Amino acid sequence: MKLKTGVENSCKYGLDEEYRFTDMLNLDESKISRSINIPILIQRMKAKYEELDLETLNSDFFDLLENSDLQIYWPYSDNWNGLDKPIIVCGSEDDKLVYIFKGNNNETDTISFTKEFIKQNTVWVISENSTPYDELPNFYKDEFINKDGVVFLSQYAAKKMACNNRAIGSDSGIYLDKFNALHSYEGGLSAGGPELNFIWCHAGLSLSNSPTGFVNTYRYNMKGSEVGKEIQLDYRIRNFWPENEVENVLVVFDSDGGKDKTATRNMRYIDLFGKETIVSAKFKYERRDEFIFDKTFTRKQIYEDNYATSGDLRQYKNSENLFWVTLAVK
Repeated sequence: MKLKTGVENSCKYGLDEEYRFTDMLNLDESKISRSINIPILIQRMKAKYEELDLETLNSDFFDLLENSDLQIYWPYSDNWNGLDKPIIVCGSEDDKLVYIFKGNNNETDTISFTKEFIKQNTVWVISENSTPYDELPNFYKDEFINKDGVVFLSQYAAKKMACNNRAIGSDSGIYLDKFNALHSYEGGLSAGGPELNFIWCHAGLSLSNSPTGFVNTYRYNMKGSEVGKEIQLDYRIRNFWPENEVENVLVVFDSDGGKDKTATRNMRYIDLFGKETIVSAKFKYERRDEFIFDKTFTRKQIYEDNYATSGDLRQYKNSENLFWVTLAVK
């Protein structure tokens, strides 16, 4: 099934269990999966559209659909047995979902959406993706950094960008080893897993040799089924940490949209004259974003005290103990 392949490719590239209509309708330019064969879902939609003579009402329907951020979200797609027909629903914030098709008469019905229901049934949720399509890299061409410099993380990307992979590359730096989000941080079961942004703030010299703040931004979209599971990436999130950078900051937040805002984090830094000063780094977020983790690290903490008494990398947890991350040094 073409749609299943699209969902699998999205997951491979570090996205959720999703396949956008723009990818189904614009196969030559898709950032996820390209093919000369039109998906059966699109064929049947167009046939029904013609049968009902809906073109007289809206001749631009498929053009509008192609240029939207609407998608099919397929939770627990790995459980599909290859035979069951999907229940197609529209999602809402309170998880009261409406059947689009039920039986042969196109009846509609409202159901209470539960985790057990979506585990036991093949469900396709028609929803709007909160990430605009133009913010995605062209994964199909093995591009993983978008136009704004955000790195989209996945195990596949980590292998392809070998110089930033702790197991493969030889470059020194700080690596995002593992993390675990024990809470979905989303609006409901139909919303999928959290869209995690990892912001590493550090200091350095500008072109004029004055201390300034920098940010490295990374994105990982968790599948709903990954919530509560340990994710290992081994991806370098900053290069070697020099001794004059006394502090760095790691911030993690879940994208939920809204008006653009700017956050500032301050760090201690030793300038060229040996004087300790405060350097600020700024990064953008959106009004409804939920901050999950916000911690200032000292260089000594990471390079000298990064291991627990068990000998394992230390787990740095948020205040609610619902998220933790481990960092490795190479």
